[in-house]
Amino acid sequence: MSILDTKTLNLPVPGWRYYQEQVVLDVLDALDRGKKFVVVNVPSGVGKSVIGVAIMRMARAMGLANRTVYKVGTKALQEQMEKEFGYGSGGGAMRKVMGKGAYTCIGKPVGMKGLATSCEKGQWNCVKFGDSGCPYSAAYGCAEGADEVLMNYSLGLAHGRNGLLGRSNLAVSGFGLEVMDEA
Repeated sequence: MSILDTKTLNLPVPGWRYYQEQVVLDVLDALDRGKKFVVVNVPSGVGKSVIGVAIMRMARAMGLANRTVYKVGTKALQEQMEKEFGYGSGGGAMRKVMGKGAYTCIGKPVGMKGLATSCEKGQWNCVKFGDSGCPYSAAYGCAEGADEVLMNYSLGLAHGRNGLLGRSNLAVSGFGLEVMDEA
């Protein structure tokens, strides 16, 4: 099995470090042999994010997964990953989706005063929820159609089986491969 170069995979590094390439090849080999769970334990500074994204993209290129998700533990790491690998970064087509508190509500109920606040779907019947103008539902719409999704663990646990927006739960589930950073 040969590995694609970092430029073809849209990774923000000039080339592979030997051990990164070897880890990617080993994991892809395990997945190709039908392994469902593969754990990679490497020290800080090795480039786990690059390795994880490379595994996702190579698995899709090899037909081992149609959709992939990269899960992180913190919003800060999610922001960093989006900056390095996300849609519009030059790093690929990874789409970030966050919990409702990360989005500004544009549809307040009648009689509610004050400036827009974070999305509080569930506390009232938001008239804009599910509309294309709603930032929360727009982000989920983008994630539903994406081959690569970036989310935090909390979101995956909260919505992974329940569905969202009255639609299928494709934004947060249905992945052929999940990469969990710092799990």
